[in-house]
Amino acid sequence: MRNGVAFLVCVCSLALTVHGGDPISATNYRELQVERSFDPGLDYFNVYFLSDEEIAVSGLGRYIIWELTSLSEPPQQTEEGNGEIVGLSPDRSRFALFTPSREVEIWSTHPRERQSTIGQLTSMTWTHTAFAPDGDAFAVVNRWNEVDLWDLGAVEHLGVLKGLQSNVFDLSFSPDGRLLAGGGGKSSRDDQGVSLVCVWDILTEELIASLPTDDLGDNHAITFTQDGTCLVSAGIFRILAWDTSTWDRVYDSGPSHPGSYGMALSSDGSLLALAGDRRSVLLVGVEPLMRVWSLPTGREVLDVDFSPNGQRLAAACPGGSLKIWTVP
Repeated sequence: MRNGVAFLVCVCSLALTVHGGDPISATNYRELQVERSFDPGLDYFNVYFLSDEEIAVSGLGRYIIWELTSLSEPPQQTEEGNGEIVGLSPDRSRFALFTPSREVEIWSTHPRERQSTIGQLTSMTWTHTAFAPDGDAFAVVNRWNEVDLWDLGAVEHLGVLKGLQSNVFDLSFSPDGRLLAGGGGKSSRDDQGVSLVCVWDILTEELIASLPTDDLGDNHAITFTQDGTCLVSAGIFRILAWDTSTWDRVYDSGPSHPGSYGMALSSDGSLLALAGDRRSVLLVGVEPLMRVWSLPTGREVLDVDFSPNGQRLAAACPGGSLKIWTVP
């Protein structure tokens, strides 16, 4: 999710192990094995690796954090609280918490401390956010389906990015932090919104690209590749990618693609994991972009995340269960 649809996401099974193997990549994805199924205690939730040994699940107004130990020991719940985690910085040092009072708070991951409150979304029940790679800029969807841009260091509102005019399902900063992409779908107000991907220059707040995606459906997950040369969006009907130098389409999975909700990039940037509605996690190779593998889950998947060291892949499914794969 990260991106995916926050109020729908849940997590499908968890693997616990002491790792010493290689990160999951486009060269070893066929070796992935499920290690353990686990019910984290929430029926609908997002999943976030806070570290290689810590995983957070969040949804329906709550979050729970678990410590991952060896296969011989059960996971240990270490923390539970009110509010939903709705974003994690690229270096995992901070997360955004959407509180019961509909404020967005910024917390440090280690130690767990509130750093600031950046605004209030008084008429929203869920939201989407993105942290810039340098940790200074922060984007959050407001109640008008626009994007508020904040400076986290000064806790200062920098401006409003406009252009989508419909539900905003995901946000992603480019690796250099200069661009912000947002994926939208139909408006909840009139159900007549246009499916678009918008790209802004955050220094000038200028809308530099508006990419029609009617053939994709709602843009549930969006991300830049690790080198910044491509922008990938996954939606109801297909996966699309654009060259960021020309904004020409360079990849189309075709209409047979199962619907996608959440998406995560492997630690080495070679592999995309997508949560799908055909009881599997879809793996897509990045260079070149192509579908390579499906990991069966037995049920719909609505969120995914890689651990920081890249050795674990978690998948989120309805029904309150979590599934994690590793390379032995």
